[in-house]
Amino acid sequence: MTMSAITTDHVDELLILVIRFTRARRVVLIDNLLHMDVDGFVPKDLAVLEFSEQLHVAISEHISHRRLILRDKPHVRFGRLGRLYLLPQTDQLAKGLLESDIRAYIQYQMHRFLENTLNEEVALKMLRIYAGPDVHRSAPGTVSVRPLTRADLTDSRTYL
Repeated sequence: MTMSAITTDHVDELLILVIRFTRARRVVLIDNLLHMDVDGFVPKDLAVLEFSEQLHVAISEHISHRRLILRDKPHVRFGRLGRLYLLPQTDQLAKGLLESDIRAYIQYQMHRFLENTLNEEVALKMLRIYAGPDVHRSAPGTVSVRPLTRADLTDSRTYL
């Protein structure tokens, strides 16, 4: 499936969702490194596969029926006006590494962080190509890309 198969009316919305997801994940991954010395700390991650499967289904639906439908899952929900609700979950592999091999844990977290940064950069570049250099569009129904802050994290859920 190619991006050209999608009508252009929803490309920016999907890219903004990817950017928001990667920005929220960045906060979670940084917390995993900042708090690794805290007794009882449990590393978390966002549901990357769940999110990517949701986008895949949405794109397939859009290609088949020319409508964009974003379906909620347990850890990733979509709200009105492009809002994204994310529930971090325990990263079991990271938890095991944190308990057994701190160097491997740090390498694992750095790998995830770099992968996430690359995903965000690709989505931002694609959005700039699609929407132009000013991604803060104010047309009705569109959502501007804004920096994620600590205030976005509430009750163990990430609201964007």
